[in-house]
Amino acid sequence: MLEHVFRQTGVITRLRSGPLGPYLDDLATSFHHQGYAPSSIQRYLRASDQFGRWLHAHAAHPAPRRGV
Repeated sequence: MLEHVFRQTGVITRLRSGPLGPYLDDLATSFHHQGYAPSSIQRYLRASDQFGRWLHAHAAHPAPRRGV
């Protein structure tokens, strides 16, 4: 889903490489299904990436992903 929101492959690669990367495609899909504008989805995904990197820098880690 990230490919539908972002055009630059470097941005997609950076988002997927972050600590919350495994969750961002599902998050983008959820926002899309709820009718969020693409620009809003981009902002929320960038903020999520920054938050995940902050968590990682402060030794906090997200819970393992469970079956979706």
